[in-house]
Amino acid sequence: MRWLPLQRTRSRRNPRTKYTHAGEPAQSAVGQAPPMGFLGTSERLMEQWTTSMWRHMLPARQEQGEALTTLLRQCDDNTLIVGRQRVVAPNAFGIELLPRIHRLIAASPLPVAPALAGQVRRHAAEQGYTFAGPIAIDLCPASDDTAVRFRVHSRIAPARGREA
Repeated sequence: MRWLPLQRTRSRRNPRTKYTHAGEPAQSAVGQAPPMGFLGTSERLMEQWTTSMWRHMLPARQEQGEALTTLLRQCDDNTLIVGRQRVVAPNAFGIELLPRIHRLIAASPLPVAPALAGQVRRHAAEQGYTFAGPIAIDLCPASDDTAVRFRVHSRIAPARGREA
């Protein structure tokens, strides 16, 4: 039987313990706690398998930013029940930003307000909300320099140009 040289492995094992290529502790590891045995290994493999399975079965969701989460919460919290089948959500949003953050967003070539409006439309469709008019998101600088990074205001605004 040929002995293989000792090498460090990158696993969940104790980083100070040296192991042989076969995965057994080296002679210098005598007296330390033995690595988890068959049950620990099988449990770890089963956990990896189920995690992988759920990752493939469930759709991946992107992490939402704090401003978008607040915007969607405003949409949920300020709905108005009009009838049995109709729930109206706010469609006019004002987001007050710190002046330096507002300057950065205004200088950016990416359109932030239309992207946020698209997310609000998608959320409203998922929840079954309707709007009284088109979605309008106004990004404006805050009047005073506060410690709060942003504030979100919402209201239900009827469509302009409609005659009742």
